[in-house]
Amino acid sequence: MTKHTPEDELRKLNRLVAETLGYSVRSYKNGPVTQFQLIPPEGRLLKRHVISAYDEEYAWRNCPYFSTDIGAAITLVPESDKDHRFWLKRLHHVWSATIEDYSLSPDDCYFNEDGATPAEAIVRAWLAWKGVEGQGDG
Repeated sequence: MTKHTPEDELRKLNRLVAETLGYSVRSYKNGPVTQFQLIPPEGRLLKRHVISAYDEEYAWRNCPYFSTDIGAAITLVPESDKDHRFWLKRLHHVWSATIEDYSLSPDDCYFNEDGATPAEAIVRAWLAWKGVEGQGDG
């Protein structure tokens, strides 16, 4: 039986975000070996950014670390305007992120999630806002 670690959970969150944003993994033959590359949403890679892996799961590990890197996580936050608001606060030892989307019905416009770090809370709130299932337990 495989033991799942907190790092596995964060990798899963990173992959969910990357897939939602349009990242994909493509395989190619390198002689007798099949290798895999993570392809960004734009669909093209600069040669210096090519990272190859020998299995698909490892290729997904090359996606941005949205759940641990606040710089990557903050790129997910919608710009504040008349329809969107974002809140991040710390309550004791837990971070809480809220995305408000007033373009939705009043009953479905608040997406609040907690995380151990600001980045994790942002990622969980963003995934909830996008309607992505499978976040696991926070």
